[in-house]
Amino acid sequence: MGITEILKITGIVLSALLSVCYLYQVVYLFVPFFKKEKTFSCTKQHKFAFLIAARNEEEVLPHLLDSIRAQDYPAELLTVFVVADNCTDRTFEAAAEAGAAVYRRENKEQVGKGYALNFLLEQIERDYGCDSFDGFFVFDADNLLAPDYVTKMNQCFGGGYEIVASCRNSKNFCDN
Repeated sequence: MGITEILKITGIVLSALLSVCYLYQVVYLFVPFFKKEKTFSCTKQHKFAFLIAARNEEEVLPHLLDSIRAQDYPAELLTVFVVADNCTDRTFEAAAEAGAAVYRRENKEQVGKGYALNFLLEQIERDYGCDSFDGFFVFDADNLLAPDYVTKMNQCFGGGYEIVASCRNSKNFCDN
């Protein structure tokens, strides 16, 4: 058996192996036809907190806060928290004028959304207690919500899910 034959057989074996490794994905083409749609029924309305880390977002933040106020969910069960993180504009004032609980954060050493959200959670724990809320939503200041967003999330939460990712829409698509 020559080198050409060995290379040919090796190529065929490797091709067969790779085909088998990727062939299982064809199964996923048919899953939607057999998968039953989950329906959620939740009678309890949970208490939620919105966490928004905003840095120089005075232009878009009011749109998010308006979409939160327009929810078809009891307003008394929703609390909006905003951390104005190292802002040089009127983000703090815009959030306060819209009725959010706002915290100002000035830290030039620890910069970023993660640090800002950690700071915000510390303030919420201190002032409200994190146990005061059944769940938390984290949003960017340029997001917008459908009017039934919280209702749908409440159904998921009531269905036993502890962490849920949802579709978000942004106001300033091209800025980042």
